[in-house]
Amino acid sequence: MLNIKQILLNKIYCRFIFIVLFLFFISLCNVQYASADLGVSPDNINVTVGYSKTFTISGGTGFYNITSSSDATATASISGAAGTDGTITGIAPGTAVITIEDNSGASVTINVNVTQLTLSQTSVTLLPQTSKVITVLTGSTFYNVETSNAQVAEAGVSNDQITITGIAPGTAVISVSDSNLNTAVIAVTVGSSFTITPSSITVFTGQTATATISDSTAFYNISSSDPSIATVAISGTTISVTGVSNGNTTIIVKNSDGFTFNLDVTVDTSSTTTINLELSESQTVSLGEGSGFYQVNVPDTAVATIIISGNSATITGVGPGKTLITIRDNETNEIKFEVNVKLPAPVLNVSVNGSIVQLLWNKDVQADSYILFAAPANANGDIDTTNIIQINVGTLDPLTFNLRSGDHYFAAIQAVSVTDPDISSSVSNIEEITIP
Repeated sequence: MLNIKQILLNKIYCRFIFIVLFLFFISLCNVQYASADLGVSPDNINVTVGYSKTFTISGGTGFYNITSSSDATATASISGAAGTDGTITGIAPGTAVITIEDNSGASVTINVNVTQLTLSQTSVTLLPQTSKVITVLTGSTFYNVETSNAQVAEAGVSNDQITITGIAPGTAVISVSDSNLNTAVIAVTVGSSFTITPSSITVFTGQTATATISDSTAFYNISSSDPSIATVAISGTTISVTGVSNGNTTIIVKNSDGFTFNLDVTVDTSSTTTINLELSESQTVSLGEGSGFYQVNVPDTAVATIIISGNSATITGVGPGKTLITIRDNETNEIKFEVNVKLPAPVLNVSVNGSIVQLLWNKDVQADSYILFAAPANANGDIDTTNIIQINVGTLDPLTFNLRSGDHYFAAIQAVSVTDPDISSSVSNIEEITIP
């Protein structure tokens, strides 16, 4: 049997072993294993405004916190199952520092440069063999330019200056890139210019004057800078300006290529009387209470002449056209006569051969086109005035129609001036057409 001393020693030994094991497990539980250093890749990032780039976090103790020194320049976030995948988004040009910190307080940074390629212009209109310089406002130096159509426009670059040269009418796109692969485009239109004849107009209140655009291949927008002085309309390449009140204004004409022409307009409110004459027709007008000693200005005597007798004037139409006769007395009183001498009325001839009808008439070199008036006969065999049609037949000569048996029509012709409708002729003789 064990004695009491040995029993006590065994108990003391067991307690000692228990304490040693207890302390060992405590120390084991409190061991901190060394972790890998906190790192990030890449640690320098260039990003374009509106775009994003990714980075990867390595090491550290996890539970990462990420901040940007300037959220207005660049923002950053962490994602992924392990929380080690990051994204940086460019907000505005500039620089920012992204800081990543783990839960032990260790940190790393990413230097971010946010860039954007901006140009002084993103569209340009120019003529062939002319150039336009566009400036790079922001971007990473060493720029490259390419054209989508070298037959329309070419481009070159020197430092931050892009020179675009028009080659031929058409459209092209100039692509610009910088060393950070930022891109921008310039829309180029190479077009044709135009002129207007005359380049300035004087018109009287209530009257209309015309001008002609040289290029008929484009579309035009037209406006008056002051409609209270003059209004404007356009038909094809003919501009019609109507005087409203005394003063000066500008008619702005812009073609579909973006080129403009300014037509200067003066509206005169002087006393003006309009006189419409046939060829060789005369009209006598009163000069009122003029003081005599008249000075007469007739700009175009091929259109009209004037003879003054006392306080009367006789104006005679000489040739088709328009002219403005000005008469002043010795007291600077002034009166103006706008004289419109009409084109000679055509003489219409009709021939019928079976059901074939042919219309012929004499031509005038100043007529731009001819209008055919036609109407069927009514039940009484007279012109049906409710059913008159007008057809602009241009300069066709002669006109041939294939009608039906029993058709009964009336026809007439008129010579027309498109540039100056006031001198269009009277209607010709009316011819009756009957098909047996």
